[in-house]
Amino acid sequence: MLRFKTIRFMTIGWVIAAGFWATEANAFMLDVHGELTKACLRAMGWRSSRAIERVIEANIATDIARVPGPWQYALWPTMPKIADFVPLVREMAEHTPREDRGTLAFHFNSLYSFDAVASDWADMDTWLEDRLDELRDHPPGARRERRTIAVMGLVAHAVQDFYVHSNWVWLLSDSIADNTNGHAYPLWEDLMEPDSAWLNAHPKFDREAVLDRMRVSNQARSTHDREGGLQTGRILGDPASEPKPWRHRHPKDEWSEAREVLAIRSTALWIERIETTLGYSPWRHLPTGR
Repeated sequence: MLRFKTIRFMTIGWVIAAGFWATEANAFMLDVHGELTKACLRAMGWRSSRAIERVIEANIATDIARVPGPWQYALWPTMPKIADFVPLVREMAEHTPREDRGTLAFHFNSLYSFDAVASDWADMDTWLEDRLDELRDHPPGARRERRTIAVMGLVAHAVQDFYVHSNWVWLLSDSIADNTNGHAYPLWEDLMEPDSAWLNAHPKFDREAVLDRMRVSNQARSTHDREGGLQTGRILGDPASEPKPWRHRHPKDEWSEAREVLAIRSTALWIERIETTLGYSPWRHLPTGR
């Protein structure tokens, strides 16, 4: 009898904890990724609230897809529309260059060197080109639209995570005069391309010095988020060896708004790439979306 009661109380406790975690996670993800995506798409001229919601749902499904089974199932009742995107997001993410990573390739988590970060950017670029080739071969219709929305959600989630999870802003802040203004910073693409429009517009910016500072992380793993080169935080549960890197988080400080602006700018860049490549964007102007 005692054993039965123990199991029952453990089950009740798990349900309560899972429900609380689900509610907190739901609010957190909607606040961060939802608001960033909404701000981006509105600025891009999207008029359909439902279409914007669908991209947000695919974006957040990217997080839900990596949650361990029991916890994930606890989340589903609280966000059924998002849960509906999870299988498709998982399917699309299976085709990354490193297929064993799945949706883990879209979070910029636990990357402790400049080369590791650069590799994730390159993998996502290759992945997107492959998905766009597939989408071009699809006949127009609801299935193509839904898969396109899933691709948008995945890349939006990834680029937003990079600017919030990494120390990109901290490493660049000493080189930017107006360093709390996210529009004053280069995006990843701006800095990696030697002849980018951003660099041409900022001739005094010392690209090589900044890259040298970022590449310090190729030499040794750092435990400090503002030193030791470009890296992203250690996600909870990552069995990182000593010395353990700094913890993943969404920091709140004087550069918080700059990170969010960079995330919005990058989201727009990648979604514009999808729209331009496919040559159509019917979801922008639908009154309710599909």
